[in-house]
Amino acid sequence: MPCEHGSKLSLDQHTTATQRTRDRVVGLLLELLFRELFEFGMIQTDPNFANFIYNTGTRQLGLLDFGATRRYPVTVIEAYRGLLEAAVREDHAAMSESAQAIGYFRKDIHARQRAAVMELFVLATEPARTRGRFDFGASDLAVRIRDAGMALSFDHGYWHTPPADAIFLHRKLGGLYLLAARLHAKVDVRIILERYLHP
Repeated sequence: MPCEHGSKLSLDQHTTATQRTRDRVVGLLLELLFRELFEFGMIQTDPNFANFIYNTGTRQLGLLDFGATRRYPVTVIEAYRGLLEAAVREDHAAMSESAQAIGYFRKDIHARQRAAVMELFVLATEPARTRGRFDFGASDLAVRIRDAGMALSFDHGYWHTPPADAIFLHRKLGGLYLLAARLHAKVDVRIILERYLHP
């Protein structure tokens, strides 16, 4: 039952909410991710629907479960900041340098293999590179990322396990993309992200 401060609903209860509400919920989720990484240096890495509630009265997002929280070193945080800054500029050379700093590339990686990893990063940063609202519900981005990742994993002699920090962060980001698609949200990701990048 609604109370004087509004209803506190889990995110799966918002699939039939207004477009404006769904957009706000996903915008808050993405802003929380950027704050966790760039301000707190600590990320709750499980994006399960059940871990969040949205208060319709205060229009605030609540995080319920901190069991999967992971602290990130400053070097990794700054490497991801550099990667996203380069992605927004569409500077693939700088993206590659940041990916190297994160730990994505072995010393013996082939140019073709490096290019395939970079293509994954280009896909993953598509919402951040889009000017205006990105329509998650109308996009097949999650499928394209999955297919590219699968192709990469079957390239024998190529892939090595990324650093744990990267695995957990990508788990969170991938989950948020799926959640945004389920809510059919339309969000200007770029304008949210730019507040956390260097001027």
